[in-house]
Amino acid sequence: MQLELPQNIVKEFTINKEPVETGIENIGMQGEIQRYGDLIQFTHFPASSPVTIFDTKGQMILREQVDANGSCQISLQHLPKGIYIVKTTITYELLKK
Repeated sequence: MQLELPQNIVKEFTINKEPVETGIENIGMQGEIQRYGDLIQFTHFPASSPVTIFDTKGQMILREQVDANGSCQISLQHLPKGIYIVKTTITYELLKK
């Protein structure tokens, strides 16, 4: 399977089975993501930060923005079953069964 993403997102990547020492002790991850069936809830994210969902071909499916309280809810009900990439301040993989 080949994953194609827009060129401005991925410039280069490598798969490495060995642990990589980055020298970073705390990356300061923000936000929580909870999934309730076909609903994804984002909380504790920076206000106005984008939440973008891509399919495995790299096509943007949906784009929302976190509200002033640091929250956002997205319904997946309209999406077909498959694997999706959720990009916020960090990137997650999502499988909709």
